[in-house]
Amino acid sequence: MRLTIVAAAASLSLISLAVADPAAAAMKLHTEIPAQGLDTALQQLMTLRDLHVVYVSEDLHDQSTGGASGDLTAAEALTALLSGTGLTYRYLDEQTVLIVPATTAQGGARTSSPAKEGKHVSSDTFRLAQAGTSTDVASVPLNSTSAAAPAATAESANLEQVVVTGTRIRGHDNPASQVYTITSKDIEEQGLLSTDDVFRSIPQVSGMGSMQAMDINNLAPGGSIGHSTVNLGGFGAKSTLVLINGRRTANSSVLFGDSVNVGTIPTSAIERVEVLPTAAAAIYGADAVGGVVNIILKKRSAFETNTRAAYEDSSNGGNATQVSQDLSFGWGSGRFTGVASYRKMDPVTSRSLGYTTQDFRSRGGYDLRSISFGETGIIDGLGSLPAGNSGTQFTPADVSPANIVPASQISQYATPELKDTAVYINAEQEVTASVRLFVDAIYSRNDASNYEWPLNLYSAVVPATNAFNPFGKPVAVTYQFDTERDAGSIPSTFRAANERLWQGTFGADISLPHDWQMQIYGSRAAEESLATYTWVQTSTAAVAAALADPNPQTALNLFGNGSAQNPATLRNLVSYWMGKPDNKITSNMSQFSAQADGALFDLPTGAVKASFVGEWRKDTLDWAGFGPNQPNGQRTAQALGAEFAVPLLNPATGQQLDMTLAARWDRYSASGDFNYDGIEDHMRSFSATTPMIGLAWKPLREIRLRASWNKAFRAPVVHDLAGINYAYETDVIDPLAPGGAKKVHVNVSYPASQDLGPERAKVWTAGIDWQHVDSAGNGLNTSLTYSDTRFSDRIIGAYTYFGQDPSYFVSHPDIFPGVTARDANGNLTDVYLRNINLAGQTSRVWSMDATYYFNLLAQHFTLGTSVAYTSRFDEQVDAAAALNDLVGTFRGPDRWRATLRAGWASPQETWAVNLFVRTSSSYTNTVPTSAILNPPAGSGSQIMEKVAGYTTVDLTGSYQYHAAHTWLDGLTVTGGARNLFDKTFPFIDNTAGHVEFFDASRVDVRGRVIFIEVGKKFR
Repeated sequence: MRLTIVAAAASLSLISLAVADPAAAAMKLHTEIPAQGLDTALQQLMTLRDLHVVYVSEDLHDQSTGGASGDLTAAEALTALLSGTGLTYRYLDEQTVLIVPATTAQGGARTSSPAKEGKHVSSDTFRLAQAGTSTDVASVPLNSTSAAAPAATAESANLEQVVVTGTRIRGHDNPASQVYTITSKDIEEQGLLSTDDVFRSIPQVSGMGSMQAMDINNLAPGGSIGHSTVNLGGFGAKSTLVLINGRRTANSSVLFGDSVNVGTIPTSAIERVEVLPTAAAAIYGADAVGGVVNIILKKRSAFETNTRAAYEDSSNGGNATQVSQDLSFGWGSGRFTGVASYRKMDPVTSRSLGYTTQDFRSRGGYDLRSISFGETGIIDGLGSLPAGNSGTQFTPADVSPANIVPASQISQYATPELKDTAVYINAEQEVTASVRLFVDAIYSRNDASNYEWPLNLYSAVVPATNAFNPFGKPVAVTYQFDTERDAGSIPSTFRAANERLWQGTFGADISLPHDWQMQIYGSRAAEESLATYTWVQTSTAAVAAALADPNPQTALNLFGNGSAQNPATLRNLVSYWMGKPDNKITSNMSQFSAQADGALFDLPTGAVKASFVGEWRKDTLDWAGFGPNQPNGQRTAQALGAEFAVPLLNPATGQQLDMTLAARWDRYSASGDFNYDGIEDHMRSFSATTPMIGLAWKPLREIRLRASWNKAFRAPVVHDLAGINYAYETDVIDPLAPGGAKKVHVNVSYPASQDLGPERAKVWTAGIDWQHVDSAGNGLNTSLTYSDTRFSDRIIGAYTYFGQDPSYFVSHPDIFPGVTARDANGNLTDVYLRNINLAGQTSRVWSMDATYYFNLLAQHFTLGTSVAYTSRFDEQVDAAAALNDLVGTFRGPDRWRATLRAGWASPQETWAVNLFVRTSSSYTNTVPTSAILNPPAGSGSQIMEKVAGYTTVDLTGSYQYHAAHTWLDGLTVTGGARNLFDKTFPFIDNTAGHVEFFDASRVDVRGRVIFIEVGKKFR
């Protein structure tokens, strides 16, 4: 059963409720609540009367009211609002009202809900139904206790309380920060058809690895497509914990994924997304450094089918279609919810973006073309033929370095083609008065395919026998199949990934004596990737034969412009990576958990509540088909945690002060073949204890002050521990060489990193919430939060620093321990580019949310804004090194991101229009001069360029047909445009990954997206 709480004004800004005067309910107040949706009307009444209302959300589903007007008591106003709805109410105490169907109030059976009076209510969390906004979620006790309130009834004592992301205690609220929420209604109203779109709409989410970005985005895992991650706080996706229904799931199985792929979750199955943008390791354990994302899937009891179909038309391509089907129903002791969905998105091509060359000088950038490849081919040491020469008739005298034309390696697709299929089910069954069993299961398949840059051959040796070789000897040629690709004779480099997620959870909710509740469950998740990659490999037999062929009709010609190639010859050249078309990677997660929470004892100030949890988890990574450079391994974790909510002041005193104490102990160990010798290796096991303390003080009815301090950590994953089976030799200047600095020849390798410890962080937050509501139900909610995060011992590859300055790297063993080896005389012999615990990061972020809602001429209006401002984000190798300021840079978070919103809804919310303005600040991009063809004189090793900020406008509208007993009842139509004015994304000389002129981690290259979605509910 889903219960929803409509609470007093103070609750709307996350302020715990004070107990009202018992006589307040009998007071007559002037009341003007217009005809509208019943849910909204109850919100307005409760903010006016300072009452709580508890109801089953299905009972109010699409219900409307004729309103209430005049000088009325609370009871009179409730009676007026519920008139003609088939609902009635009863008081649970002086300020808590239960809304129920009239048949239930008269003792009749309840067919739409599995709950029975006096019995346990389902395991659902409860959401505060807020007036005018859905951006914040709060937890509110259903039953306030004080001397002024009568004893709770048996029914009220058994009603479940809110559990909000960031706590495990019912009816409690994490004082650390606001919890930002996007509901299924928000998703529908904004036309957000993918999780990419959902998380892009949240200002607190930094640049993210995107399903659109593929591996051209340096934040996405290498070589990945169809992969979407969330980055809170700018610390990277690995430091953001993603939960599904409050539980962990398997990390992505794509190359170096190591974080949850949220792209596997269909938006049609989402009830809401809760985002806690600060650390919560004391509650959830490792990885919750940047924050927590909790994706809560649908669970409903009332009979309902919901069929939806949507279409997106984009100005730059990337059109998408989506269909979904929901089904839910309940019986006397259980319920079922099922969702199935399918989505297809077309690719955005580079040509549709006007991307035909990597010479960006006409766009105000630099010439980023390459002279590594050419067409005509570049003959080692000699040059190339003039542009336009077919290479069939030439002499060595025609070849010259002056003929070399720089090449552009442009991907055919700027975004991949995507096909997503998903099925989700939830079922619950009450087996006794105190035990309820539940099962959640999801299957999702994401098929992504991408045609990338032209195929090429690097330094291919063309024998003297080749029909087109006039040199009389073998020559090495570097060649790009550009003309052949455009003619359709040979494909682009092709990459495909088929990612499949299975997750199942089976558990039980158990009612214990004295209002204690226990949940035990086992969960198993697996994500599997089947990856395909095509190329032309110089060493393959087909290429060797074509290069040696003396027949001009069939020989491979690498000297000319590609116009004289034989298509049949070209088709034989394409091969798959490692000779295997499906390279299989599987990421598994198994978890068992037991949790209990309830009241420990009473203080004069109220009940002390607690939660205790024990967990065991195992993550494994299995590879097949990728050769020796990818590890197989597993990581296990055990955890014990406790959380306490202690009231320090009684609300009856006029103030309220609550303290939260939490601590969690985690132990991690891992094993696998980390150095590829066939022998299992073991990491250095470690344990971590993460405490948290939080205070929430309500000095006035409308104001709450809050602060918290906690520790957090991220445990090494298998990829962090494993090396790479690759070695080479190079020369470096060694300042510590015997006799003085000199150039030395060294061996370079990438060994395993079994001694890695966890990354650690200390986080403190402070915030203020203020809410004011007038007698007409118009109100203003504001919230301001400040967080300070100090991250230390970050895991980073030593190669990062070796590549920046090899001499500094090898001469500072105090900063980079264990990465060099010297002989007995002090001569440098080896460099080990393993992962190390090194860098520290400091972040300071301000988050603000404000919403003003009001009624005018019986119409409902909302104005609001959400802003994330990063005042500091810097990185430091060690205490003596200079700070590297990353705020407002390509690698770091934007200085600020903001969303402005305005909404209008007609009575009964039949019509609604919403306007969103999304904006972000400019940032700085570093362009290495080594990537620039003929860089400006005196520019040094790098150039700093400013990338403009980006502002887009979204406009959406919706219509809901309300007419009982007609076939149109339940029809909804939503439409609108994202990036309404087709604002061009800002230009950037992007050299991270592929060379592009856009930053796919920050912008949607589809341009203006016009969408329409039609739904029909049957009840």
